[in-house]
Amino acid sequence: ACPKEAIYRDTKLERMAIDYDLCVACRMCVSACPFGAMEFDQVRAKILKCDLCGGSPQCVNFCDYGALSYLDSSVFQYQRSSATALMLKRAADKKFGRTFKTGIK
Repeated sequence: ACPKEAIYRDTKLERMAIDYDLCVACRMCVSACPFGAMEFDQVRAKILKCDLCGGSPQCVNFCDYGALSYLDSSVFQYQRSSATALMLKRAADKKFGRTFKTGIK
């Protein structure tokens, strides 16, 4: 999504990073990020990317309401796959006018 290719995969840290020398703060990454991990800092006029605080996200630790949780990427991928399968099952049920029996609830 970055027209200047300022976003790259840091292989040493195994995560995405921003090269601020290349970034022009166009905000395309903010719109494209499926995880909502990119945002625009109006005061500094630059893109900020959540770095998960090095693997121990402080937003999760300090959320008074317990509304946040940190999931391993494999757990997250499983949840997304399950949600997609459920949507497909519901669409098939609706289209064919019956309920298909699967292991999906």
